[in-house]
Amino acid sequence: MAAFARSAGLDLIKACSGFNPAAAPSSDKPKVQYLLRRPMTKLTEVIDLISESTGRNPSTLSPDTRLSEDLGIDGDDAEELTEEFASRFGIDLTGYEHLRHFGPEAGWSPFTIHPSAPLIPITIARLAEAAAAGRWISGTS
Repeated sequence: MAAFARSAGLDLIKACSGFNPAAAPSSDKPKVQYLLRRPMTKLTEVIDLISESTGRNPSTLSPDTRLSEDLGIDGDDAEELTEEFASRFGIDLTGYEHLRHFGPEAGWSPFTIHPSAPLIPITIARLAEAAAAGRWISGTS
């Protein structure tokens, strides 16, 4: 029975992504095993995006993980991640203000406008919520 479930799961991955685990380099096979053990939800899809972007193991990321404070994502990296997020999930970013959530690229520059208000953290859960809604959800938390 377990062999059948594994085979069915691999067939689903192949059908949905065009991924062929038999032809994959051995470094890709652990990811296939990881995908078989969990259902795909907006949260897991967002965690996968963050994992791909940062190189972090998905098991170290949680809904409460903050992009800037916990992962050190700021500046251009944050902007690129936001663009990839919007593209991958079809998010309407109306109302999204990058400088309210992320600081400048590493280091200080006299030419960078620094916000006077504290930054509003973005968590993985907040990204998953926006992914489910298809739009950026403005707020102060």
